[in-house]
Amino acid sequence: MSQQPSAEESRAILDKWSRVRSEIEPRLDAIVSKLEMAGVEGLASYIVKGGKMFRGFMTVLFAEAVGGDPKKAEDAAIAIELVQGASLALDDIVDKDAQRRGGPSAWILYGIGKSAMVSLLLVPTALKLVERYGPLALSYSISAWESIVRGEIMDAYSALSIKPAEYLTLASLKTGSLFSLAAALGVIAGGHEDLAEGAWNYGNSVGTAYQVADDITDFANYLRGAKQKLDPSEKLFVEWARSELNARDDTEIVWQGIRYLHDLVEKSTKVLGFLPPSQASKMIAVIPTFIISKMLESAGLSFDEGAVNLKA
Repeated sequence: MSQQPSAEESRAILDKWSRVRSEIEPRLDAIVSKLEMAGVEGLASYIVKGGKMFRGFMTVLFAEAVGGDPKKAEDAAIAIELVQGASLALDDIVDKDAQRRGGPSAWILYGIGKSAMVSLLLVPTALKLVERYGPLALSYSISAWESIVRGEIMDAYSALSIKPAEYLTLASLKTGSLFSLAAALGVIAGGHEDLAEGAWNYGNSVGTAYQVADDITDFANYLRGAKQKLDPSEKLFVEWARSELNARDDTEIVWQGIRYLHDLVEKSTKVLGFLPPSQASKMIAVIPTFIISKMLESAGLSFDEGAVNLKA
């Protein structure tokens, strides 16, 4: 069973996350402000605003963990947030989601065409920032974007026809890829290209767990009546839990899903041997449990492998 972070560890993560966000957010705003064009005023800024910047935080943290200068990882962190914003804005268009980050989705306010075009503009803007870190960083970035798009295509147009056993592949492509990139760019920015593969694998495990946790919370909220319908990928999660985890009813789908999350978290922490001992490395080791616990708590669930209460 995964070890829950202590209250002190949780406070340390939140404090450092807040500091990193306060550092990169103004620079992110400055970069997107340069993308202003007639007819799409304010759109790029709207797409990237309001994010938690957790993936960018991971990038800076990995650079620090390998002994690098966190400041030198900020461009990589900003690139991650640009790609994240573009991905979410395009996802909202495809899924016709009207809400994002507590407000109307970009396409609701600005229209589908403008939102799609500006989202696409954010990706090469991100790649230009990554270019300073060298060919390997660019290669990882291109691979990640390709995987994200493949995952989105599977999610939007194939989720109802693919086999339940492919659910984890979908989660890895759609969500794990950007977590992989966040970690890999961090160690590259920290001067350790030799550790990029290990960081990529860690990020993919964490990102896949993040997506599973997201689907569990959405399913739990659906059962309570707080969510009107399940998206295709969430339906695929339910079928996967029934066929691969042998869940017999709705409560077991949630419970077995949480049990599987523990396996994913343990898998992610086991590959961290490539990091040198440091405070940042210790923080990275507990981040998966920290973030997943917070996600489950938002739906009234616990990461502890105990009873599951799905009453409204």
